[in-house]
Amino acid sequence: MPLGNELAATMMSQARYFWWALLLCLHVAAGVAQDQSGVSWQSCRSITDDMQRLACYDRWADRSAQQAEETVADENPRHTAQFGRPARHIQESLSAHLSKDLVALDGHTLLPLDNGQVWQQIDGAKVVFRARHSAVIIRRGLFNSYLMHIKGLNRAIRVRRVQ
Repeated sequence: MPLGNELAATMMSQARYFWWALLLCLHVAAGVAQDQSGVSWQSCRSITDDMQRLACYDRWADRSAQQAEETVADENPRHTAQFGRPARHIQESLSAHLSKDLVALDGHTLLPLDNGQVWQQIDGAKVVFRARHSAVIIRRGLFNSYLMHIKGLNRAIRVRRVQ
């Protein structure tokens, strides 16, 4: 598969995750707009009498404000104290060596490292090459994925840690 097609396929896969995440966020937001009693601001719109409609909106606003106050009161003080500070350091890459010789990658190859970790190829790509205890660098990708760069191989392979 040419590199351009592989990049396009990866971008399409990541775009699919984006749209699913967006759909989930919209679904959650719709649930927040409706309180436990089943009264939402949308249901107030259907009331024809002005005073009753205004009273419905007022009830909804009061419930929303009360829920917001309860949420703020329930916040963990430790999380509040850390808000706005830089996140703790997350290791972005790992350097190691393969602990066995490789002749090819079949799409699901197990890749044991000299540090005891075992990673598995998950991208399905079949690649023929020779690697003798080659150096590898594993880097974080998008959406908690990992990419392994093997010395002597001109592309990265998507992997997951199995041990």
